[in-house]
Amino acid sequence: MKKLQWFILSLPLIWASTCQAQDDSAILLRRVPEKADAILIVRLQALLESHRGQQENWSKKYQAGYLNGAVRIPPTVKTMLMATDVQTNESAGAAVYGVALLKSKKRLSPEGLASKEGGEVVTVANHPVVLTSRNSFIVELAPGFVGAVTPPNRKELARWMRFAMTDHDSVVSSYLRNAVTAAQGAQIQMAVDLKDMVDPKAVHLWLKNSKKLEGSQSSYEPLCELVKGMRGIRFAAHIRNKTMGEVSLDFSDSVENRADAVKELFLESLDEMGAAIDEFRDSKIRTEANGKTVVLKAELNDATLRKILSLIQMPSIPATPGDDQVPPTYSPGGSVKIELEATERYYNAIQQLLEDLRNKLKKADDYDKTALWHETYARRIAQLARQGVDKEMIQYGVTVSSQLWALANSLRGVPVKVDLLEGEKYYYAPFTIFNRFSRFNSQLNYLDTNIPEKTAKQREAVAQGESERQQIWKTLDQEKHRVRQRMSEKFKTDFGLSKNP
Repeated sequence: MKKLQWFILSLPLIWASTCQAQDDSAILLRRVPEKADAILIVRLQALLESHRGQQENWSKKYQAGYLNGAVRIPPTVKTMLMATDVQTNESAGAAVYGVALLKSKKRLSPEGLASKEGGEVVTVANHPVVLTSRNSFIVELAPGFVGAVTPPNRKELARWMRFAMTDHDSVVSSYLRNAVTAAQGAQIQMAVDLKDMVDPKAVHLWLKNSKKLEGSQSSYEPLCELVKGMRGIRFAAHIRNKTMGEVSLDFSDSVENRADAVKELFLESLDEMGAAIDEFRDSKIRTEANGKTVVLKAELNDATLRKILSLIQMPSIPATPGDDQVPPTYSPGGSVKIELEATERYYNAIQQLLEDLRNKLKKADDYDKTALWHETYARRIAQLARQGVDKEMIQYGVTVSSQLWALANSLRGVPVKVDLLEGEKYYYAPFTIFNRFSRFNSQLNYLDTNIPEKTAKQREAVAQGESERQQIWKTLDQEKHRVRQRMSEKFKTDFGLSKNP
Protein backbone atom coordinates (compact mmCIF):
# COMPACT_ATOMS: atom_id res chain seq x y z
CA MET A 1 0.00 0.00 0.00
CA LYS A 2 2.82 2.39 0.77
CA LYS A 3 4.37 1.88 -2.68
CA LEU A 4 0.99 2.58 -4.26
CA GLN A 5 0.67 5.76 -2.25
CA TRP A 6 4.09 6.82 -3.51
CA PHE A 7 2.91 6.39 -7.07
CA ILE A 8 0.09 8.85 -6.50
CA LEU A 9 2.21 11.34 -4.61
CA SER A 10 4.76 11.44 -7.40
CA LEU A 11 2.44 12.02 -10.35
CA PRO A 12 2.90 15.58 -11.51
CA LEU A 13 -0.39 15.90 -13.42
CA ILE A 14 -2.78 13.91 -15.63
CA TRP A 15 -5.90 14.31 -17.77
CA ALA A 16 -9.59 14.07 -18.65
CA SER A 17 -11.93 11.14 -19.31
CA THR A 18 -11.56 9.22 -22.57
CA CYS A 19 -14.55 10.80 -24.30
CA GLN A 20 -13.50 14.34 -23.34
CA ALA A 21 -9.74 13.85 -23.71
CA GLN A 22 -9.75 14.22 -27.49
CA ASP A 23 -11.39 17.65 -27.27
CA ASP A 24 -9.06 18.74 -24.49
CA SER A 25 -5.92 17.63 -26.30
CA ALA A 26 -6.98 19.35 -29.50
CA ILE A 27 -7.61 22.60 -27.65
CA LEU A 28 -4.26 22.51 -25.87
CA LEU A 29 -2.34 21.37 -28.94
CA ARG A 30 -3.39 24.55 -30.74
CA ARG A 31 -1.39 26.51 -28.18
CA VAL A 32 1.88 24.68 -28.88
CA PRO A 33 4.35 26.66 -31.05
CA GLU A 34 5.46 25.28 -34.40
CA LYS A 35 9.10 24.83 -33.39
CA ALA A 36 8.22 22.37 -30.61
CA ASP A 37 9.30 18.84 -31.44
CA ALA A 38 8.54 17.09 -28.13
CA ILE A 39 5.32 17.00 -26.14
CA LEU A 40 3.99 15.49 -22.95
CA ILE A 41 0.30 15.03 -22.19
CA VAL A 42 -0.84 13.89 -18.76
CA ARG A 43 -4.46 13.40 -17.77
CA LEU A 44 -5.08 13.74 -14.03
CA GLN A 45 -8.83 13.46 -13.92
CA ALA A 46 -8.87 10.24 -15.95
CA LEU A 47 -6.35 8.64 -13.61
CA LEU A 48 -8.02 9.70 -10.39
CA GLU A 49 -11.45 8.62 -11.66
CA SER A 50 -10.24 5.26 -12.96
CA HIS A 51 -11.51 2.05 -11.37
CA ARG A 52 -8.23 1.55 -9.55
CA GLY A 53 -8.08 5.21 -8.56
CA GLN A 54 -11.52 5.16 -7.01
CA GLN A 55 -10.94 1.87 -5.20
CA GLU A 56 -7.70 3.11 -3.63
CA ASN A 57 -8.74 6.73 -3.06
CA TRP A 58 -6.04 8.24 -5.24
CA SER A 59 -7.63 11.70 -5.17
CA LYS A 60 -7.04 12.06 -1.44
CA LYS A 61 -3.47 10.79 -1.72
CA TYR A 62 -2.71 13.12 -4.61
CA GLN A 63 -4.08 16.05 -2.61
CA ALA A 64 -1.77 15.10 0.27
CA GLY A 65 1.18 14.97 -2.12
CA TYR A 66 0.42 18.46 -3.40
CA LEU A 67 0.15 19.88 0.09
CA ASN A 68 3.49 18.45 1.28
CA GLY A 69 5.33 19.57 -1.83
CA ALA A 70 5.99 16.17 -3.42
CA VAL A 71 3.97 17.24 -6.48
CA ARG A 72 3.86 20.73 -7.94
CA ILE A 73 0.64 20.58 -9.94
CA PRO A 74 -2.52 21.20 -7.90
CA PRO A 75 -5.48 18.79 -8.04
CA THR A 76 -7.53 21.55 -9.73
CA VAL A 77 -5.70 20.84 -13.00
CA LYS A 78 -7.83 18.73 -15.31
CA THR A 79 -5.58 18.51 -18.35
CA MET A 80 -2.00 19.51 -19.03
CA LEU A 81 0.26 19.56 -22.06
CA MET A 82 3.95 20.45 -22.02
CA ALA A 83 6.12 21.10 -25.06
CA THR A 84 9.73 21.95 -25.76
CA ASP A 85 12.26 22.25 -28.59
CA VAL A 86 14.73 19.40 -28.22
CA GLN A 87 16.95 20.58 -31.05
CA THR A 88 17.81 23.81 -29.28
CA ASN A 89 21.23 23.59 -27.63
CA GLU A 90 20.76 22.50 -24.01
CA SER A 91 23.27 25.06 -22.76
CA ALA A 92 21.18 27.81 -24.33
CA GLY A 93 18.23 26.91 -22.10
CA ALA A 94 15.49 25.70 -24.45
CA ALA A 95 12.08 27.07 -23.52
CA VAL A 96 9.58 24.67 -21.94
CA TYR A 97 5.92 25.58 -22.49
CA GLY A 98 3.18 24.33 -20.21
CA VAL A 99 -0.55 24.72 -20.82
CA ALA A 100 -3.06 23.56 -18.25
CA LEU A 101 -6.83 23.22 -18.50
CA LEU A 102 -8.28 23.78 -15.05
CA LYS A 103 -11.43 22.31 -13.58
CA SER A 104 -12.51 25.74 -12.40
CA LYS A 105 -13.35 28.62 -14.73
CA LYS A 106 -12.69 31.25 -12.05
CA ARG A 107 -10.36 34.08 -13.00
CA LEU A 108 -6.88 34.04 -11.53
CA SER A 109 -5.65 36.86 -9.34
CA PRO A 110 -2.07 37.72 -10.38
CA GLU A 111 -1.45 39.35 -7.01
CA GLY A 112 -2.74 36.37 -5.05
CA LEU A 113 -0.80 33.97 -7.24
CA ALA A 114 2.40 35.99 -6.81
CA SER A 115 1.93 35.85 -3.05
CA LYS A 116 1.46 32.08 -3.07
CA GLU A 117 4.41 31.51 -5.40
CA GLY A 118 6.74 33.90 -3.61
CA GLY A 119 7.04 35.91 -6.84
CA GLU A 120 6.01 39.25 -8.28
CA VAL A 121 3.57 40.63 -10.86
CA VAL A 122 5.19 42.06 -13.98
CA THR A 123 3.80 43.26 -17.31
CA VAL A 124 4.59 41.38 -20.51
CA ALA A 125 2.88 42.17 -23.84
CA ASN A 126 0.46 44.43 -21.94
CA HIS A 127 -0.72 41.57 -19.73
CA PRO A 128 -0.10 40.96 -16.01
CA VAL A 129 2.25 38.00 -15.62
CA VAL A 130 3.63 36.33 -12.48
CA LEU A 131 7.38 35.81 -12.28
CA THR A 132 7.68 32.99 -9.76
CA SER A 133 10.45 32.07 -7.36
CA ARG A 134 10.73 28.80 -9.31
CA ASN A 135 12.25 30.44 -12.38
CA SER A 136 9.15 30.53 -14.57
CA PHE A 137 6.48 32.88 -15.92
CA ILE A 138 2.79 32.11 -15.32
CA VAL A 139 0.00 33.80 -17.27
CA GLU A 140 -3.75 33.36 -17.63
CA LEU A 141 -4.39 32.80 -21.33
CA ALA A 142 -8.18 32.66 -20.93
CA PRO A 143 -10.64 31.79 -18.15
CA GLY A 144 -9.79 28.23 -17.15
CA PHE A 145 -6.52 28.14 -19.12
CA VAL A 146 -3.12 28.80 -17.56
CA GLY A 147 0.18 29.00 -19.40
CA ALA A 148 3.72 28.80 -18.05
CA VAL A 149 7.16 29.21 -19.60
CA THR A 150 10.59 28.25 -18.25
CA PRO A 151 13.14 29.85 -18.27
CA PRO A 152 11.56 33.32 -17.83
CA ASN A 153 12.55 34.94 -21.14
CA ARG A 154 10.31 37.99 -21.67
CA LYS A 155 10.62 38.05 -25.45
CA GLU A 156 9.91 34.34 -25.75
CA LEU A 157 6.91 34.65 -23.45
CA ALA A 158 5.46 37.65 -25.30
CA ARG A 159 5.78 35.88 -28.65
CA TRP A 160 4.11 32.76 -27.26
CA MET A 161 1.31 34.70 -25.54
CA ARG A 162 0.32 36.41 -28.79
CA PHE A 163 0.28 33.00 -30.48
CA ALA A 164 -1.53 31.11 -27.69
CA MET A 165 -4.26 33.74 -27.27
CA THR A 166 -5.23 33.54 -30.95
CA ASP A 167 -7.71 30.99 -32.27
CA HIS A 168 -6.14 28.88 -35.05
CA ASP A 169 -5.49 25.31 -36.08
CA SER A 170 -2.58 23.31 -34.64
CA VAL A 171 0.77 24.16 -36.23
CA VAL A 172 2.89 21.35 -34.71
CA SER A 173 4.35 18.64 -36.93
CA SER A 174 2.13 15.95 -38.35
CA TYR A 175 4.21 13.39 -36.44
CA LEU A 176 3.24 14.93 -33.08
CA ARG A 177 -0.41 15.34 -34.08
CA ASN A 178 -0.58 11.71 -35.17
CA ALA A 179 1.17 10.62 -31.98
CA VAL A 180 -1.52 12.29 -29.87
CA THR A 181 -4.24 10.55 -31.87
CA ALA A 182 -2.51 7.16 -31.73
CA ALA A 183 -2.37 7.21 -27.92
CA GLN A 184 -5.95 8.34 -27.42
CA GLY A 185 -7.21 7.03 -24.10
CA ALA A 186 -3.76 6.80 -22.48
CA GLN A 187 -3.48 8.72 -19.23
CA ILE A 188 0.13 9.60 -19.97
CA GLN A 189 1.78 10.08 -23.34
CA MET A 190 5.04 11.51 -24.66
CA ALA A 191 6.28 11.97 -28.20
CA VAL A 192 9.53 13.22 -29.75
CA ASP A 193 9.77 14.16 -33.42
CA LEU A 194 13.33 13.27 -34.51
CA LYS A 195 13.14 14.87 -37.96
CA ASP A 196 16.53 16.44 -38.85
CA MET A 197 17.83 15.50 -35.40
CA VAL A 198 19.64 12.21 -36.01
CA ASP A 199 23.22 12.80 -37.14
CA PRO A 200 24.51 10.09 -39.53
CA LYS A 201 28.11 10.31 -38.28
CA ALA A 202 26.96 10.01 -34.69
CA VAL A 203 24.92 6.91 -35.54
CA HIS A 204 27.94 5.38 -37.29
CA LEU A 205 30.22 5.94 -34.28
CA TRP A 206 27.66 4.70 -31.79
CA LEU A 207 26.85 1.46 -33.59
CA LYS A 208 30.51 0.78 -34.36
CA ASN A 209 31.24 0.68 -30.62
CA SER A 210 27.98 -0.94 -29.53
CA LYS A 211 28.37 -3.98 -27.26
CA LYS A 212 25.16 -5.43 -28.66
CA LEU A 213 26.67 -5.63 -32.16
CA GLU A 214 29.97 -7.23 -31.18
CA GLY A 215 30.52 -10.22 -33.46
CA SER A 216 27.57 -9.22 -35.67
CA GLN A 217 29.23 -7.06 -38.28
CA SER A 218 26.88 -8.36 -40.96
CA SER A 219 24.05 -6.52 -39.19
CA TYR A 220 25.98 -3.29 -38.84
CA GLU A 221 25.30 -1.55 -42.17
CA PRO A 222 21.57 -2.39 -42.41
CA LEU A 223 21.02 -1.22 -38.82
CA CYS A 224 23.02 1.93 -39.44
CA GLU A 225 20.78 2.88 -42.36
CA LEU A 226 17.68 1.98 -40.37
CA VAL A 227 18.60 4.08 -37.34
CA LYS A 228 19.57 7.07 -39.49
CA GLY A 229 16.00 7.05 -40.78
CA MET A 230 14.41 7.09 -37.34
CA ARG A 231 11.33 9.35 -37.34
CA GLY A 232 10.51 9.56 -33.65
CA ILE A 233 9.89 7.99 -30.25
CA ARG A 234 6.58 7.66 -28.43
CA PHE A 235 5.62 6.52 -24.93
CA ALA A 236 2.16 5.83 -23.57
CA ALA A 237 0.93 4.52 -20.23
CA HIS A 238 -2.53 2.97 -19.88
CA ILE A 239 -3.59 2.63 -16.25
CA ARG A 240 -6.47 0.27 -15.57
CA ASN A 241 -6.16 -2.66 -13.16
CA LYS A 242 -2.48 -2.68 -14.13
CA THR A 243 -0.16 -0.09 -15.63
CA MET A 244 0.90 -1.05 -19.14
CA GLY A 245 3.65 0.98 -20.75
CA GLU A 246 4.45 1.07 -24.45
CA VAL A 247 7.48 2.52 -26.20
CA SER A 248 7.09 2.93 -29.96
CA LEU A 249 10.16 3.46 -32.14
CA ASP A 250 9.15 4.80 -35.55
CA PHE A 251 11.34 4.38 -38.65
CA SER A 252 11.17 5.49 -42.28
CA ASP A 253 11.71 1.93 -43.54
CA SER A 254 10.62 -1.51 -42.44
CA VAL A 255 12.74 -3.12 -39.73
CA GLU A 256 12.08 -6.50 -41.35
CA ASN A 257 13.62 -9.12 -39.01
CA ARG A 258 15.66 -6.64 -36.95
CA ALA A 259 13.07 -5.79 -34.28
CA ASP A 260 14.99 -7.64 -31.56
CA ALA A 261 18.22 -5.82 -32.47
CA VAL A 262 16.39 -2.46 -32.36
CA LYS A 263 15.08 -3.30 -28.89
CA GLU A 264 18.56 -4.20 -27.62
CA LEU A 265 20.09 -1.01 -29.02
CA PHE A 266 17.36 1.09 -27.40
CA LEU A 267 17.95 -0.57 -24.01
CA GLU A 268 21.71 -0.13 -24.41
CA SER A 269 21.16 3.57 -25.05
CA LEU A 270 19.12 3.90 -21.86
CA ASP A 271 21.82 2.05 -19.90
CA GLU A 272 24.52 4.41 -21.14
CA MET A 273 22.44 7.40 -20.08
CA GLY A 274 22.01 5.92 -16.61
CA ALA A 275 18.27 5.63 -17.21
CA ALA A 276 17.74 1.87 -17.33
CA ILE A 277 14.13 0.64 -17.20
CA ASP A 278 14.21 -2.98 -16.10
CA GLU A 279 10.70 -3.99 -17.17
CA PHE A 280 11.46 -3.40 -20.85
CA ARG A 281 14.31 -5.95 -20.81
CA ASP A 282 11.79 -8.79 -20.79
CA SER A 283 9.08 -6.85 -22.59
CA LYS A 284 6.90 -8.18 -25.33
CA ILE A 285 7.84 -6.85 -28.76
CA ARG A 286 5.85 -6.42 -31.96
CA THR A 287 5.93 -4.42 -35.19
CA GLU A 288 3.26 -2.17 -36.65
CA ALA A 289 2.75 0.14 -39.64
CA ASN A 290 3.99 -2.41 -42.18
CA GLY A 291 7.04 -3.15 -40.06
CA LYS A 292 8.13 0.49 -39.70
CA THR A 293 7.33 0.72 -35.97
CA VAL A 294 8.84 -1.40 -33.19
CA VAL A 295 6.72 -1.52 -30.04
CA LEU A 296 8.01 -2.60 -26.60
CA LYS A 297 5.19 -3.36 -24.19
CA ALA A 298 5.54 -4.22 -20.51
CA GLU A 299 3.72 -3.98 -17.23
CA LEU A 300 5.28 -1.16 -15.24
CA ASN A 301 5.41 -1.09 -11.47
CA ASP A 302 4.53 2.14 -9.71
CA ALA A 303 8.15 3.02 -8.96
CA THR A 304 9.18 2.75 -12.62
CA LEU A 305 6.35 4.97 -13.85
CA ARG A 306 7.20 7.44 -11.13
CA LYS A 307 10.83 7.54 -12.30
CA ILE A 308 9.81 8.11 -15.90
CA LEU A 309 7.63 11.03 -14.86
CA SER A 310 10.33 12.39 -12.56
CA LEU A 311 12.48 13.15 -15.60
CA ILE A 312 9.97 15.78 -16.62
CA GLN A 313 10.66 19.22 -15.16
CA MET A 314 7.62 21.28 -16.05
CA PRO A 315 6.88 24.95 -15.31
CA SER A 316 4.88 25.33 -12.10
CA ILE A 317 1.12 25.66 -12.57
CA PRO A 318 -0.90 27.44 -9.87
CA ALA A 319 -4.00 26.41 -8.01
CA THR A 320 -7.23 28.15 -8.93
CA PRO A 321 -8.65 31.06 -6.88
CA GLY A 322 -10.68 29.99 -3.91
CA ASP A 323 -8.72 26.79 -3.44
CA ASP A 324 -8.52 26.96 0.35
CA GLN A 325 -6.36 23.84 0.56
CA VAL A 326 -3.20 25.35 -0.93
CA PRO A 327 -0.26 25.90 1.42
CA PRO A 328 -0.67 29.13 3.41
CA THR A 329 1.39 32.19 2.60
CA TYR A 330 4.22 32.91 5.03
CA SER A 331 5.77 36.24 5.87
CA PRO A 332 8.78 36.93 8.14
CA GLY A 333 7.65 37.31 11.71
CA GLY A 334 4.39 35.50 10.97
CA SER A 335 2.79 32.50 12.62
CA VAL A 336 5.16 29.87 14.01
CA LYS A 337 2.51 27.30 13.10
CA ILE A 338 2.68 28.31 9.43
CA GLU A 339 6.47 28.12 9.46
CA LEU A 340 6.32 24.66 11.04
CA GLU A 341 3.86 23.44 8.41
CA ALA A 342 5.95 24.81 5.53
CA THR A 343 9.14 23.32 6.97
CA GLU A 344 7.55 19.91 7.52
CA ARG A 345 6.18 19.89 3.97
CA TYR A 346 9.65 20.64 2.64
CA TYR A 347 11.31 17.96 4.80
CA ASN A 348 8.70 15.30 4.01
CA ALA A 349 8.96 15.95 0.27
CA ILE A 350 12.74 15.41 0.42
CA GLN A 351 12.33 12.14 2.33
CA GLN A 352 9.75 10.87 -0.16
CA LEU A 353 12.10 11.53 -3.06
CA LEU A 354 15.09 9.97 -1.30
CA GLU A 355 13.21 6.81 -0.34
CA ASP A 356 12.23 6.09 -3.91
CA LEU A 357 15.75 6.69 -5.18
CA ARG A 358 17.33 4.48 -2.53
CA ASN A 359 15.33 1.47 -3.66
CA LYS A 360 17.89 1.10 -6.44
CA LEU A 361 20.53 0.27 -3.81
CA LYS A 362 18.94 -3.14 -3.41
CA LYS A 363 20.42 -4.33 -6.72
CA ALA A 364 23.99 -3.28 -7.43
CA ASP A 365 23.67 -3.74 -11.18
CA ASP A 366 20.61 -1.49 -11.32
CA TYR A 367 22.22 1.08 -9.06
CA ASP A 368 25.20 1.44 -11.38
CA LYS A 369 22.81 2.53 -14.14
CA THR A 370 20.94 5.25 -12.27
CA ALA A 371 23.02 8.38 -12.87
CA LEU A 372 20.16 10.13 -14.65
CA TRP A 373 17.71 9.34 -11.84
CA HIS A 374 20.14 10.87 -9.32
CA GLU A 375 20.46 14.01 -11.44
CA THR A 376 16.70 14.27 -11.75
CA TYR A 377 15.97 13.94 -8.05
CA ALA A 378 18.71 16.45 -7.29
CA ARG A 379 16.90 18.93 -9.52
CA ARG A 380 13.51 18.18 -8.01
CA ILE A 381 14.80 18.80 -4.50
CA ALA A 382 16.52 22.00 -5.63
CA GLN A 383 13.20 23.22 -7.08
CA LEU A 384 11.00 22.50 -4.04
CA ALA A 385 9.10 25.54 -2.83
CA ARG A 386 10.98 27.27 0.00
CA GLN A 387 8.53 29.94 1.04
CA GLY A 388 8.14 29.94 4.82
CA VAL A 389 10.68 27.14 5.30
CA ASP A 390 13.19 27.41 8.15
CA LYS A 391 16.61 28.59 6.89
CA GLU A 392 18.44 25.63 8.41
CA MET A 393 16.05 23.25 6.66
CA ILE A 394 16.65 25.04 3.35
CA GLN A 395 20.39 24.52 3.81
CA TYR A 396 19.68 20.84 4.44
CA GLY A 397 17.85 20.67 1.12
CA VAL A 398 20.78 22.36 -0.66
CA THR A 399 23.16 19.83 0.86
CA VAL A 400 21.02 16.84 -0.11
CA SER A 401 20.68 18.13 -3.66
CA SER A 402 24.43 18.66 -4.03
CA GLN A 403 25.16 15.19 -2.66
CA LEU A 404 22.75 13.56 -5.11
CA TRP A 405 24.42 15.46 -7.90
CA ALA A 406 27.79 14.18 -6.69
CA LEU A 407 26.41 10.62 -6.70
CA ALA A 408 25.28 11.10 -10.30
CA ASN A 409 28.72 12.36 -11.29
CA SER A 410 30.35 9.41 -9.55
CA LEU A 411 28.09 6.99 -11.42
CA ARG A 412 29.29 8.60 -14.64
CA GLY A 413 32.93 8.12 -13.68
CA VAL A 414 33.67 11.53 -12.17
CA PRO A 415 35.82 11.25 -9.00
CA VAL A 416 34.11 12.58 -5.88
CA LYS A 417 35.77 14.30 -2.94
CA VAL A 418 33.42 13.63 -0.05
CA ASP A 419 35.11 16.17 2.23
CA LEU A 420 34.41 18.97 -0.28
CA LEU A 421 30.68 18.39 -0.66
CA GLU A 422 29.40 20.24 2.38
CA GLY A 423 27.54 23.38 1.37
CA GLU A 424 28.41 23.00 -2.30
CA LYS A 425 25.77 24.53 -4.59
CA TYR A 426 24.78 23.73 -8.14
CA TYR A 427 22.78 25.54 -10.80
CA TYR A 428 20.18 23.34 -12.45
CA ALA A 429 19.11 24.34 -15.95
CA PRO A 430 15.64 23.40 -17.23
CA PHE A 431 15.63 19.76 -18.23
CA THR A 432 13.23 17.37 -19.81
CA ILE A 433 13.26 13.71 -20.68
CA PHE A 434 13.17 14.72 -24.32
CA ASN A 435 16.67 16.23 -24.26
CA ARG A 436 18.03 12.88 -23.14
CA PHE A 437 15.94 10.86 -25.56
CA SER A 438 17.89 12.61 -28.31
CA ARG A 439 20.47 9.88 -27.91
CA PHE A 440 22.53 10.43 -31.01
CA ASN A 441 23.33 14.13 -30.55
CA SER A 442 25.29 13.32 -27.40
CA GLN A 443 27.80 11.36 -29.48
CA LEU A 444 28.97 14.36 -31.49
CA ASN A 445 31.63 15.25 -28.95
CA TYR A 446 33.25 11.83 -29.13
CA LEU A 447 36.19 11.03 -31.40
CA ASP A 448 36.18 7.78 -33.32
CA THR A 449 39.61 6.89 -31.93
CA ASN A 450 38.97 7.27 -28.22
CA ILE A 451 35.51 5.87 -27.47
CA PRO A 452 36.68 2.44 -26.24
CA GLU A 453 39.46 3.91 -24.08
CA LYS A 454 37.19 6.58 -22.68
CA THR A 455 34.49 4.05 -21.84
CA ALA A 456 36.96 1.70 -20.14
CA LYS A 457 38.40 4.48 -17.99
CA GLN A 458 34.91 5.64 -17.09
CA ARG A 459 33.89 2.16 -15.91
CA GLU A 460 37.07 1.90 -13.87
CA ALA A 461 36.36 5.23 -12.21
CA VAL A 462 32.79 4.16 -11.43
CA ALA A 463 34.04 1.02 -9.70
CA GLN A 464 36.64 2.95 -7.71
CA GLY A 465 34.02 5.42 -6.51
CA GLU A 466 31.89 2.84 -4.68
CA SER A 467 33.29 3.62 -1.21
CA GLU A 468 32.72 7.36 -1.74
CA ARG A 469 29.13 6.73 -2.78
CA GLN A 470 28.51 4.63 0.33
CA GLN A 471 29.93 7.44 2.44
CA ILE A 472 27.61 9.97 0.81
CA TRP A 473 24.56 7.85 1.60
CA LYS A 474 25.79 7.45 5.17
CA THR A 475 26.10 11.23 5.40
CA LEU A 476 22.57 11.65 4.04
CA ASP A 477 21.24 9.38 6.80
CA GLN A 478 23.14 11.32 9.45
CA GLU A 479 21.92 14.65 8.12
CA LYS A 480 18.33 13.44 8.06
CA HIS A 481 18.34 12.59 11.76
CA ARG A 482 20.36 15.69 12.70
CA VAL A 483 18.04 18.15 11.00
CA ARG A 484 14.92 16.42 12.33
CA GLN A 485 16.30 16.65 15.85
CA ARG A 486 17.15 20.34 15.38
CA MET A 487 13.64 21.10 14.11
CA SER A 488 12.07 19.14 16.97
CA GLU A 489 14.04 21.26 19.43
CA LYS A 490 13.21 24.52 17.66
CA PHE A 491 9.47 23.90 17.21
CA LYS A 492 9.10 21.82 20.40
CA THR A 493 7.38 18.94 18.62
CA ASP A 494 8.15 15.48 17.22
CA PHE A 495 9.09 17.01 13.89
CA GLY A 496 8.31 14.75 10.92
CA LEU A 497 8.14 11.69 13.15
CA SER A 498 4.58 10.69 12.31
CA LYS A 499 5.19 10.70 8.54
CA ASN A 500 8.84 9.67 8.38
CA PRO A 501 9.71 7.32 11.26
